[in-house]
Amino acid sequence: MKLNFVQAITSALVAFAAGAAITFALHGAIGRGAMETIATLAIVIGASRLVDTK
Repeated sequence: MKLNFVQAITSALVAFAAGAAITFALHGAIGRGAMETIATLAIVIGASRLVDTK
């Protein structure tokens, strides 16, 4: 699926925002280590989507 640059950035931001929302929701129950892991995964997924669409 080809997306233009704006759509790619939007997709990455949406993926990051969703990851961040999940991260904050789970933070109290799981703790800092898991929060950092999920945040990192969200960033990696967002970045990979951005790269894939170029």
